[in-house]
Amino acid sequence: MKLAPFVLLAAALAYAAAVVAQPVAVYDFSGAISYTYTCGADVDKDYGYCNGDCVGVIGAVDDSTADRAVRVLVGGREAPVKMYIYKTDDVYKPNVYLAVFEAKWPGKVEVRTGLRVEAYILVSRQGGGEMRVGRLYVLPYVANRTAAGNYTFKLDYPGEVVACTMGKRAREAEVLQRDRWVKAEVKTGWYSGLVRGDGSAIRFHWDKSITESAVKLYYIFATARVPPNKSYVVGLDGRPVPSWVLNLIVSDAAGLEDGVVYHYGEARLRTPRGEVALRPGQRYVVEGRHCVVTGYATNGAPLDLEIYYGNYKAAAGRGSVATYCLEGAYRVRYRYYNATAVAKVDYSGEASGNVTLKLVPVTVRVVGLFSRPLYEAVVYAPPGYRVELNLSKAAPGLSTYATAGHDRHVELEIIKPWGFTGVITLAVVAVIAVAVLIRDRMPTLFDALISRSLELYLVLTLPLIFAAVVGPYMSRALDLIDAFGIYVLATVPLAVATTYAIHDRRKIPSMALYLAATYAALILIINYEGTIYSWLLLFSLWLAAAVTSITHYTTIHIKTCRIRCHIFSVSILL
Repeated sequence: MKLAPFVLLAAALAYAAAVVAQPVAVYDFSGAISYTYTCGADVDKDYGYCNGDCVGVIGAVDDSTADRAVRVLVGGREAPVKMYIYKTDDVYKPNVYLAVFEAKWPGKVEVRTGLRVEAYILVSRQGGGEMRVGRLYVLPYVANRTAAGNYTFKLDYPGEVVACTMGKRAREAEVLQRDRWVKAEVKTGWYSGLVRGDGSAIRFHWDKSITESAVKLYYIFATARVPPNKSYVVGLDGRPVPSWVLNLIVSDAAGLEDGVVYHYGEARLRTPRGEVALRPGQRYVVEGRHCVVTGYATNGAPLDLEIYYGNYKAAAGRGSVATYCLEGAYRVRYRYYNATAVAKVDYSGEASGNVTLKLVPVTVRVVGLFSRPLYEAVVYAPPGYRVELNLSKAAPGLSTYATAGHDRHVELEIIKPWGFTGVITLAVVAVIAVAVLIRDRMPTLFDALISRSLELYLVLTLPLIFAAVVGPYMSRALDLIDAFGIYVLATVPLAVATTYAIHDRRKIPSMALYLAATYAALILIINYEGTIYSWLLLFSLWLAAAVTSITHYTTIHIKTCRIRCHIFSVSILL
């Protein structure tokens, strides 16, 4: 009881020191609030952006030469400004100016004034942030430099709070959290103290070391988060709809989880029958379910699958994909790709569910001389697909096209019966036929034709054999024999045997046996790929014929063709 007079005296002195003890203006906010603020002498001249419905507070002081007018432009358009002026007992006796502006249109904020701005806050109701309620207290407290102790302010919206003190700044501050005072964050600068915290009230402790400046509490802004409403969405299987699906079919949502839509006001759910407004706490069923989409070709090959909702790729896989199937909302893109040595099939398509791609076979058969199969493969492709067949494995540069479903069998013959060696063979046979006709009348010419034609024939065919054996395609020796050697191996014995039979009719039986053995080995090679023994037999017979013919004609024409025969003998050895 004895302390009561002293308490009353302290309260009276505190009141006498206060220039402003109540906010000069209060603004309420609700919605997607966003705000920006600064606190300190000569604050940054970037005053932010108004999102369409905003309130701004500018705190400033003057000097003797200051232009005291304050103009605010939002998006180049001037906003109305309310001015408040207060006198304090600072040593330098400046006036405190408070400018408050509102704008209902969007745009960048510009402030034009000669005053020294030292506090600023801009709050937008349509800022795009989370849903909140908030209250802005404009200049809630101004006191002379004799103010001491602390100042407590109760917040109407418990939650985040920010406050700007200038001059005799707040050295420390506290916020009330569940009936307990805890320290708030205080960022001090040149005669400035920016306070931030979270609570239901805020208490400022003034800096006793500053005696030349008055207390200026320019603003307090308190916001509280508003919990969003919840609506629930499930599929036909009773399970929650995944959040990524909800993101595609729900509008105006504040947040999404599997089966849960958070919203302020009214969110909307798009369905095949139209849009549905979501009500808080209600459960909604959509025509969808968790599913596995499969895609295979009729030959069992898995397809590459992609699940799309509009342009959004929801899932991808090969053969099967676990996803969410929402009736009428998703598409399946599939691709069949198969590359072999013969052909490359690359086919794509779209479906609205599981995919079974029909494939039809295209049999490719490459044959050589006497229709001997060189290569055979089966290519699978969708009906109507144009398949490019690359058959360079069977013969360099060989390619063609086939249409699946139309061309079931494609047979290509790469060895023609009339090649360069075949023409030479016909020429040799023609010469022999002419020689037979003139044998009795002109025996000398007969000998010359027979010897020269056989000699020419062997000289021309040797390079072909050499190219076939040591050329760049030795890995395909059998195919090269088809391309070059078969003609040579088939015609050389014929020419040799015919020549000997013409010279000496008694050799016809032995030449016939010789030809039979030669062609037996040749047919064995052609039809059964041959063995090392059949190859040795064939080349032995061919070499014996060649050497015998050379020896025979070298003996007959030793004087007239010695040089030519030596050259020819060297070529035989090569």
